[in-house]
Amino acid sequence: MAYPGPDRRRHKRIEEKFMARMRLRKGASWEIVILKNLSATGALFLYGQRLPVGSVVELRINFPFYQKSIIATVARTVRVESQARTSLFRIAVAFTEIGKDEQSSIDKAANDLFPDKPN
Repeated sequence: MAYPGPDRRRHKRIEEKFMARMRLRKGASWEIVILKNLSATGALFLYGQRLPVGSVVELRINFPFYQKSIIATVARTVRVESQARTSLFRIAVAFTEIGKDEQSSIDKAANDLFPDKPN
């Protein structure tokens, strides 16, 4: 269900799919996830398990608009929703560790791809 109130985002969201690797803790195995959207401060991805809100995850995002092509970040889950008619969960995360260059690259790509879209 869509949020009916005003959008308070400070950064544009890129509404594109990106491949990423995700793990729940250092030393754990990496798993492939699909990001549904991405901004300079967070992302939304699909995952086969419900994660508790507040869980810390590491992400390695394949980002073709960035000179290194991989964005490495640590994030905290802020919202978890069941996906209708599937066994997947929509996991929203806020980045807690991300470099300024990576944030700038995401913002630049969002503005280049969606120049008329508000934040």
